[in-house]
Amino acid sequence: MRQYDLESKALTSGRQRLSKSGKQETARKQSADEDTRRTMLRLRSITLELEREVANLEMSIHSEMELARVGGDSVHLDSAEKMRSRHANLKATIAVLAARLARSGLTDQDRGSACAARLQSAISK
Repeated sequence: MRQYDLESKALTSGRQRLSKSGKQETARKQSADEDTRRTMLRLRSITLELEREVANLEMSIHSEMELARVGGDSVHLDSAEKMRSRHANLKATIAVLAARLARSGLTDQDRGSACAARLQSAISK
């Protein structure tokens, strides 16, 4: 074989390796992006659940305060105080999760698109 042919083959195989390596890197990046989206969707779901819990606690606190006012019972006041503490903890947790979601850079539209894509893939299976 001529020297040119040998060099050409070596160059071609080197390009193929680079091309394959680039494709693998792209696939890894896409996989990491999907993992991040899934994590952010889970965080958003948890945040929504916690917000519902906060709303339920607010109603329970109100009820306990009414019972304490009507019955003059300190048990209801103690119960309401414990609920207030839990309420404050949940609000702090929600704030931390919301900050994490904001730092992620995912918009509500991205979250919705990722969710829609998951639903579509589940439907097509």
